[in-house]
Amino acid sequence: MSQKGKLKNGIIAVAGLALIVGVTFAVLRVKRDPVRIAIVDTGIDLQKNPQLKVAVDQPESAPTDAAGHGTQVALEVFARCPECKIIPIQISASGGGIQIPDLTRALEESVKRGANVVNFSFGITFPPNEAPAHAQEVAALRAAVTQAQSQNVVLVAAAGLGVPNPFRPLPLTDLFPHSLGGLIVVGAARGLDAADPLSNFGPLLDLVVLQPDAPQAGFLNSSIASAQVAGVIGKFISKSLTHFTPAKIKELLKKSAQPASPKLAAEDRDRMGAGAFDIQAFLNSF
Repeated sequence: MSQKGKLKNGIIAVAGLALIVGVTFAVLRVKRDPVRIAIVDTGIDLQKNPQLKVAVDQPESAPTDAAGHGTQVALEVFARCPECKIIPIQISASGGGIQIPDLTRALEESVKRGANVVNFSFGITFPPNEAPAHAQEVAALRAAVTQAQSQNVVLVAAAGLGVPNPFRPLPLTDLFPHSLGGLIVVGAARGLDAADPLSNFGPLLDLVVLQPDAPQAGFLNSSIASAQVAGVIGKFISKSLTHFTPAKIKELLKKSAQPASPKLAAEDRDRMGAGAFDIQAFLNSF
């Protein structure tokens, strides 16, 4: 035994390493870097929300937020993982006019700044007849998504509502970055038996967050739902001593979800994914 170790009640303590005599396992207390969650959105308002300064990476250079959307997303993330670091990436000052190359640059910056989780509470679409004109842009975005996932960055996206003029929900296969695969796509619902008829839909939807107090379907908010899931994933990563890939985290999220009512019509089931997000069941899954 090292001269620095002390034996007490069958436990040898050596430089922070606890060894139980006669047992083959050890517990090592290691200080870990905080989990970093990038919020790709409209920025962050630290003047009105000074409590966020402690969580924001490089607060002195954080982009301001005239629209307020990114700030609301950040508040939701912070509420669920106050120990996480938030990286605000401003992709649009107003929330509109976002193009595929903007999304690619934002994702690449998030990864460069060390994000473990990236949240996209928006989506991009264009008419099918314009797809050839965007082919190279989509290929570059796909490469950025693949690169992020190869570095075990978890990508979370809000399912969102449909597009206006005329208003119609869309299959998630028509949205970016959702359609590129491997993302955790989050919707919202009023209850296990009450899907949001205005939500974008399809097999790419992984789960929903219940918002039973929303006054009507149009007020359900998958942007907030996505932020909540991203924050809890950050907490999950920070608390776990086991390494989980993004695919495994997605699997655990879906397995721990509360199943939707079997009475739902097929079109409504397409708006519920694996069911409702169960925070405690997910956190207990590791």
